[in-house]
Amino acid sequence: DDCPLINVLPGAVAVRMTIYDTSICFVNSHLAAHKNNVQGRNSDFRNICKRLRFKSPMRDEEEEEQIGDHNYTFWIGDLNYRL
Repeated sequence: DDCPLINVLPGAVAVRMTIYDTSICFVNSHLAAHKNNVQGRNSDFRNICKRLRFKSPMRDEEEEEQIGDHNYTFWIGDLNYRL
């Protein structure tokens, strides 16, 4: 059975919750390595945003939510960006 609160992709895992009327999503990811691979990291980020979906227990069974549908998103992990 799919859990509507947690989703896993290669390189990313996310959990979502609603506290009172505020939806929150936590994403943990490992983006492409190596200093010169900024394009790879950006591609990983876009892919995670595009593919990571949550089934909503409060909505129609067919409707899914994305990372950007939440009021707040916290993105953490080994992002591999260098300053």
